[in-house]
Amino acid sequence: MKRVCYTWIMRLTENVRPSGTALLAFVLFCLYLGPRPPQVQALEPMGLVVRAGIIAILEDNGLEGDPSPILPSPGIGLSVPLGPFHFEPGLDMYATYYGYSDNLERSVPYAIENRSALVIGSVLNLPVEFGLSMAGLFGLRIFAGPSADLRLCIAADGLEGADLKEATDETAKIAAYFWSSGRWLFGMAGAGVDLPVSGRITLGIDGRTWYPAYRLWSGENLPPAENVRFALTIRVLYR
Repeated sequence: MKRVCYTWIMRLTENVRPSGTALLAFVLFCLYLGPRPPQVQALEPMGLVVRAGIIAILEDNGLEGDPSPILPSPGIGLSVPLGPFHFEPGLDMYATYYGYSDNLERSVPYAIENRSALVIGSVLNLPVEFGLSMAGLFGLRIFAGPSADLRLCIAADGLEGADLKEATDETAKIAAYFWSSGRWLFGMAGAGVDLPVSGRITLGIDGRTWYPAYRLWSGENLPPAENVRFALTIRVLYR
């Protein structure tokens, strides 16, 4: 190979003056023997995440509220690779009934028989996660990030007359409470375990917690558990 390279260099430089021949030959020889550019590895593709689970919204209001609701919560998201991390924006949904307590001056979850408003929550999550593969058998993930509960509040159905008017007035108070003082802002953290099903599909289970960040500045005297959320979720990732 080196003899072929030498012959090719001599032919290329036979019409070049001797003083330039040596320099040109040296440059070409260095390029031939020099380091090769590193091969670019294929980027990990983005993935579609589909979730199904249950979410518990805690509250501790005594006789002013009903038991903490435990609700079905479907969700969807994307898994975007960022070097050793992943950015996984997603949206989780839930729906439950709320009322407004004049004594507590805040919105509280109510059972269906005491309902005033149907609250449909769209929880926007923006976590960054870090994962570890355990000998290729399963994966572990930890993640955290900001979250926003974008609630839609509408008067509960099935009410008439004075009950409907009272529910409509309460619904306005409920919405005003949720959307003031940043009461839609949460911090979310969690962990998960993944099992590979095929080359493109991964099945996982997640545990997640949301803490109401607005409690840091709203100045309310709330019970410790108020509006803290927990969710247990089955997760399917398709790449």
